[in-house]
Amino acid sequence: MDNTISQQKSFLRSRMRAAARGLPREYFLAAGQAICRGAALLPAWQKAASVFCFVSTPWEPDTSLLLQLALQEGRKLALPRITGPGRMEAVIVEDLASLRPGPFGIPEPMGSETLEPSDIDFALVPCLAASPDGLRLGHGGGYYDRFLPFLGGEWAIACCRFQLQTEIPVLAHDCRASVVVTENGILL
Repeated sequence: MDNTISQQKSFLRSRMRAAARGLPREYFLAAGQAICRGAALLPAWQKAASVFCFVSTPWEPDTSLLLQLALQEGRKLALPRITGPGRMEAVIVEDLASLRPGPFGIPEPMGSETLEPSDIDFALVPCLAASPDGLRLGHGGGYYDRFLPFLGGEWAIACCRFQLQTEIPVLAHDCRASVVVTENGILL
């Protein structure tokens, strides 16, 4: 059973990566701005003192608006840094100019001050695909699957409309978000 689900996940990942590569960069910039504005309207964001957010790649919704907003509003902002296979930590940042490419070429914080997942009030996480009811398909490294169960607050999925899928294949360790934020609105 798990092998069949893993194969379904692999197939869906390939399909979604190909779909993303077929879209212009401008789409991800515009979708990202709309998703960031939507995330900033969430009650969990508005009451959060500490936030965690992914740093987007060119084929993901651009999160720079939300990162800048967190810093402007005086929130403690933590970004992911890979520490080993399937493992990441939340590193506090005060200046986005200090980010440097990590193992996968994704900008990562270089600082030494970290935030425990249990101390994070709100997180916005990436996906390759998501279902309207909060199931998420990631890139397959397990980084978020290992991190999210320890999160202290609420988390949401940043999902472009083309990434929305009726069903997502899941395994026992897969987490469900309470909110999916798309460029067309918020799905609860």
